[in-house]
Amino acid sequence: MLLAAVGAIAVILTQVLPQFVPLFAEAGSALPTSTRLLLAAGDFVGSYGLLLLLGLAGLVAVIQAARRNTGVATLIDRLRLNMPLFGSVHREILAGRFTRTLGTLLANGVPLITALRITRPVVQNRVAMRMVEAATEASTRGAGLSGTIAAAGIFPLRTGQLLRLGEENGELGAMALRAADIHEERARQMMQRRLAMLVPGITIALGGVIAGIVAALLNAMLSLNDLVG
Repeated sequence: MLLAAVGAIAVILTQVLPQFVPLFAEAGSALPTSTRLLLAAGDFVGSYGLLLLLGLAGLVAVIQAARRNTGVATLIDRLRLNMPLFGSVHREILAGRFTRTLGTLLANGVPLITALRITRPVVQNRVAMRMVEAATEASTRGAGLSGTIAAAGIFPLRTGQLLRLGEENGELGAMALRAADIHEERARQMMQRRLAMLVPGITIALGGVIAGIVAALLNAMLSLNDLVG
C-alpha cells in the first residue's frame, strides 16, 4: 500500500501537473508560492526520479554487503530489537523461535547443552545468539537457564518466567513449547494491531498529500480567474 501511495503521488507530480504548466505560462502571472513549490517538486521528481530509485537500490545493496561485517550486522540486529512499533514484535518472534526449537529438542530427549547449541543459529539475531551462548555457558556451569535469559532483557519477561517454572517442575521442554505457543500468538496479534494502525495512517497521509496538491492547483486556477476578471 505504501508503494502504491508513493507511485500515485509520483504519477500526479510527473504526469498530471505538467498538463497545467502551459496554462500557467500563457497567463504570465505570478503563481502562488504553494503552486510554485508543487511545480518544482514535479520537475525534480521527473528529472531525478530514476536516479533516486537507483540510489535507493544502491543503498539496499550497500546495507546487504555491510551485513557481512559482524560488527555492522550486530548493530543492525540490535536496532531491529528497538524499532518503534515493531521492535516488540520482533522480540516476540525471536522468543517464539527460541522456545519452539529448544522445547522440541528437549521433548525428543536431546540434552539441554546440546539443544542450546543447536538452537543458537536458529534464532537468527546476533544479539540474541550471544545471549544463547551465555545461557549455554551458564548451564554448563550448572546455573539455571531462565536466569540468564531473564537477565539479558532481550526476550519478553514472560519467557524467563515460564522457563523458570519449567526448571522448577522438571518440565523445561514442555514449558518451553507452551511459551512458544504464547509468543507466537502474541506476535500474531501484535502484528495485526500494528498493521491495522498503519493502513489508516498511510491512507490519511496519502489523502492529505493529494488534498494539498489539489488545493495548490485550485489556488492557482483561482488566481488566474481573478487576473482574467
